Amino acid sequence: MEKTFWSCAATLDFISEEKLDILVPAGLRAIMIGVQTGAERVNLDIYNRRFKNRLFFEKAELIDRKFHKQMIVLLDFMIHCPYETEADRAETVKLLCRMPDWFVPNIYRFTFYPRTPIYERAVREGKIDRSPAVYSGIDFYPFWYKGYSFMTHVLVLTAAANYILPKWIKRMFCSPHLPALGKFIPQRLLDLIPWKSVYLRLWARNHRAIYSKTPAHHEAFIRRDHAEGSRPGRSGSGSGDSRSSRTSPCTGASCGRRLGTDAGSDSVGIRSPTTGTGRRSASGWKWSW
Repeated sequence: MEKTFWSCAATLDFISEEKLDILVPAGLRAIMIGVQTGAERVNLDIYNRRFKNRLFFEKAELIDRKFHKQMIVLLDFMIHCPYETEADRAETVKLLCRMPDWFVPNIYRFTFYPRTPIYERAVREGKIDRSPAVYSGIDFYPFWYKGYSFMTHVLVLTAAANYILPKWIKRMFCSPHLPALGKFIPQRLLDLIPWKSVYLRLWARNHRAIYSKTPAHHEAFIRRDHAEGSRPGRSGSGSGDSRSSRTSPCTGASCGRRLGTDAGSDSVGIRSPTTGTGRRSASGWKWSW
């Protein structure tokens, strides 16, 4: 009988040691947590989220201590919100640097949805107009957009390379003087740098490092490769060195859109560390995502 691994999204008030003691043995291998920002002011006044950063640290410490690398922990962040200041983004960088480095940050670009309260508020305050360009496809690709501020680039860089980033660089990114330094860097100079290719390469390298050294991720890869290798038309079920380029469980079709890649493609180059050469796993379990 097959056993299915599964994932869930959870708010901070849902996560507890008692619940995880039941869910992890039952097959929970990924949990998605919306952080959005490390600035408590923005979370409360803009996003209407009443969670304090202290609660994030408590839950992260619980998962890292009791369930270390037994599941994939996805942290969702939003960038380029017009209500955030450089100081707010610096607070997000500090929060991210305090998370266990095997957690997987996801980056989304803040997008105004028409007829939502925050959309109407931004129109009234002159942040945006009602042009359809405000809600466009490019808003969903965080690595494509030019015009990001200095601290936004620092935040995306920290998220894209949180596992492989040296600790001394993280300490530098958390310096209280860094936002002031960014004021001396012209926006035109920032826009000249090909950030998309830089971030995609870092993101791919970071994910390979996490998945190859985390038992739960390694386990999920094997189950997923076995399940996909048995489907018609899938490379990787045959013999030899037919290089199948599957994406990781949390960077598949949906995350491909987040990274600015084609849906379902593997242009960021993430493969299973154990079955990327096309050899089929002997396991009978499968990954459900």
